[in-house]
Amino acid sequence: MKLKLDFDNDLLHQVCLEKDVEVNDVSWELPVLKQRVLQKHKETFWVSAVTRGKSGDVNEEFFYSEVKHTGKIDPSIFPTLLETGVITLDYLIKELKPEVAKDQGYLFKMSSKNLDLLFSSVNYYSLV
Repeated sequence: MKLKLDFDNDLLHQVCLEKDVEVNDVSWELPVLKQRVLQKHKETFWVSAVTRGKSGDVNEEFFYSEVKHTGKIDPSIFPTLLETGVITLDYLIKELKPEVAKDQGYLFKMSSKNLDLLFSSVNYYSLV
């Protein structure tokens, strides 16, 4: 599977191969994606932490080291970040028990090192 932009129709397609033929099996309207990222991340705090102990263990500890404060998204850059692979797509599927899974949707994501490509305001605060 891969993502493919259709600028003529303002769409993002998820493309899969079926018998060597590309098929658009899921599509998103780019204006809707842009509006959603503007709503969700108008202003966001991204917290970095170092953990100690085993995940989920009662003795697990978190040491918060940095906060990134972002704002002022440039929605026009969103398609370019998708096209270049800076923004990627994860599929959230949870296995409830052997041979039983629940689809929990899609998650668009990007590395924190690239936040300045989407946000015109990025401020860093050290907590140590």
